[in-house]
Amino acid sequence: MSTAPALDGSNAPFINPFLEDGTFRLDPALVPGRHRDRNLFLKKHPERDPENAPRKKRSMGDAAMWNRLLTGILTGEKVPQQQIPSERSWDRARQLAIMGDPLADDFAALYPKLGYPKARAMLDLALDKGIEHVTDAPETLKALFAEVDNPPEWVNWDRVERGADAMRRYAPFTWLFARLAFAQTYVNANAGMPLYMTGSLSEATVAKRLKETSRWRLGIQQPGALRRTGDGFKTVVKVRVLHALVRYHLFKFGKWDAARLGMPIPQLDMAGANIGMFMTHSYMLAGLGMVMTPREFGDVMHLWRYHGHLIGVVDDLNPKSFADLGRIGTLMTLTTRTAFDKRARALTRSTMNARLREGEGWLGDAMDYVDVRVSHGLYQLSNGRKLYELMELGDERKWLWFLPAVLPAGLAADTLRRLTPGGTKIAEKLGGRYIDRIMQVDEVKNAPFRPYHMSA
Repeated sequence: MSTAPALDGSNAPFINPFLEDGTFRLDPALVPGRHRDRNLFLKKHPERDPENAPRKKRSMGDAAMWNRLLTGILTGEKVPQQQIPSERSWDRARQLAIMGDPLADDFAALYPKLGYPKARAMLDLALDKGIEHVTDAPETLKALFAEVDNPPEWVNWDRVERGADAMRRYAPFTWLFARLAFAQTYVNANAGMPLYMTGSLSEATVAKRLKETSRWRLGIQQPGALRRTGDGFKTVVKVRVLHALVRYHLFKFGKWDAARLGMPIPQLDMAGANIGMFMTHSYMLAGLGMVMTPREFGDVMHLWRYHGHLIGVVDDLNPKSFADLGRIGTLMTLTTRTAFDKRARALTRSTMNARLREGEGWLGDAMDYVDVRVSHGLYQLSNGRKLYELMELGDERKWLWFLPAVLPAGLAADTLRRLTPGGTKIAEKLGGRYIDRIMQVDEVKNAPFRPYHMSA
């Protein structure tokens, strides 16, 4: 097995991932610089052992405290201390850091040969009419649709729809933490690097991208969205292929350092984004006093498990239970070496301070004022004071009081919803109407689907 290069890229050899047939894979023995050495980690971090961990004084800015507290509320269980992954699991994380999405990657590698308009037309036709209607469909596209057209046996559609119902009833409140979920992408530069290098996200476009991502997340909460003919299903598959195109072009035309960073948008980072989207949503709702029952949270997890499958995440990184969720989170966190990039600071500040309601009058200005400051407070609660200061987000820490202040009102409102006959259905209907309005906004009417090098 090869030796991990320095994380700063020094003395890292150039790696050509392309095979003779034009597809791309990384050597399965590669140890990328982003992957931690397990033995060195245990030596440097003995405090990770629960028996040796020093007791910390808790504060409102203690991210770990809030995570454990809110997870306990959501699951209805005492959250166990996660153990250090075994050597086998640790090496599995290494493999997942150098693995992309072979089915989508192989189709993306054909785009230059087919021509981008033709390849995109084939994908659109397969999504709208079915793969059998695509004349001369390449085998790579057939293989991709053989997977997405046939849901795994574990998919329970009743649970998927109940999970969507539970999320949809809170849709009008999700604007309070949408930018937080988006900014989490930049916390570790390993995950953010494809965004920086492709230019697909910049300080000038961050507000629009934030709206587009929110639309994607809200879209899959509508009834039937992830069914084969649903708009949510089609968007997820398109984004899956877009990720593959980014991988292809970073290798083909960019200067991607595979020895240091592994695969662009690898399995570990895809899983992190998938889990992060529903966990941030669920954590923050719990913090606002709008608590889903453990069964409802389990159904939400089931929905996102299927979403993860559709977008190309391997099965062992899609959580099946509360314990599984903790296992995956620990695996991703401990095995990945943290990295910081100054571009992350610029994008984080732009994301956290972007005005999303310009031109909407005094009400839009007021909502932006609250949104920005609440998001700053939530960022520190989620990531800790040290990272908050590293990102130079300013001094909005006084908004740490927001969650404790509104929790009683949120809890009272959600209790009233549960106790009122038909209250839950009314909340779901109102949430659906809110999502419909978001979907009709011209600026974000279509989810982005253009290779970065073709974008203006």
